[in-house]
Amino acid sequence: MIKKKLIRRCPVCNALDGEILQHIDLHLPTEMNIPGEYDVVVCEECGATFADTAVSDDQLANMYCKNNKYEHDTDVDRELHSRMTEYLYEVIEPFVNKNDNILDVGCGDGGNLFYLQERGYPNLAGVEIDPNQIKRIIQCGIQGYAASVYSEVPAEMKKRFSFIMANQVFEHLLYPSIAVDRLIDYLAPGGTILIDTPSALGFPVFLREIPNYFNPEHINYFTPKSLDSLMKSKGFKRISSDELAYRPTPLETPEITCYLFYKKEAGVGNNSIPYAFSYDDSGARAISAYYENIGKKDRRQIAVVKKIVSDGRKIVVWGTRSFARHVFGSNPAFIENVACFVDNNVDEQGKKVFGKNVFSPEKIREYPDAVIIICVMLNPSSVKRQIFQMGLGNVCVTLADF
Repeated sequence: MIKKKLIRRCPVCNALDGEILQHIDLHLPTEMNIPGEYDVVVCEECGATFADTAVSDDQLANMYCKNNKYEHDTDVDRELHSRMTEYLYEVIEPFVNKNDNILDVGCGDGGNLFYLQERGYPNLAGVEIDPNQIKRIIQCGIQGYAASVYSEVPAEMKKRFSFIMANQVFEHLLYPSIAVDRLIDYLAPGGTILIDTPSALGFPVFLREIPNYFNPEHINYFTPKSLDSLMKSKGFKRISSDELAYRPTPLETPEITCYLFYKKEAGVGNNSIPYAFSYDDSGARAISAYYENIGKKDRRQIAVVKKIVSDGRKIVVWGTRSFARHVFGSNPAFIENVACFVDNNVDEQGKKVFGKNVFSPEKIREYPDAVIIICVMLNPSSVKRQIFQMGLGNVCVTLADF
């Protein structure tokens, strides 16, 4: 591996020396205004794996607010979110009491909070950077605070919450260590923190497409050990089992998630005493194993599109996000055969991808002889079902199947 002086400090131990595992080119649209390339690296000090990106926190915050994925969800997307919310509740129920003061940090559209509200949990609050989502949460009778995970905690919220959850948040953060400090400010004495995040250990287990694991949003590739090290450095001890640290999600296209519950250890974590980080290479080994195998899948998918192009067929691409950008951005010669892109997300419609217009799926009716290439990573069968319900007779190719 090639050694390098890191652009961003290690999200676990704050070191500045690392080694390159892989280079990523995201083929991002210019309007996203964030760096489109980065190295996946391993920290030389503690072994944590992460994206060594030059992106700023302001750029990430702007991306999350402008590219909000909640406001225009399809019925299928809402079904998936509902399934994941139910699954999360099964995990947290043994660790939370009905009368706990519960805080969801990075609560998004409030789905987890609404689920708890429906089940009789009265003391709920959410923190979310997008003020539009907070307005909705407040309108539904839940306390909401428009703030970053790094924001100073208001006096009335300090040491108030006996249960704090950060659900699918820490993989997005430039500064996880600072985020933990803020969680400590919110946490009541004796309280519990849940951090759940995709586990790098699962990357070679479920060979999902490269953009599923390596994209503009996911910039930390934690393992249970690396998260434990981060939390131990702040004086916390994990109270949950190894089984919860390695859980496949209940989706058509699953991934391994670690659900880790922590409590503060009395008298531990004094910042005046430096924490000695142990080295954990499990993340680096998992990512290396993933890339040894994903190349074969990636080449199969490219070969499928190449055959369609060589046959002179017109293509309609269903999907405009990272998977489609990976396939067609890496192979610009394919673009000539693309009639258009389609997407259910109305925020995407009217835009251009690689110079081609994005329409609603109804546009496909104008191209009855085109091959529909489905570039969707989450639940692609729902797209096939929608195509059937629309009565379209086009040949369909689902790249995730190859």
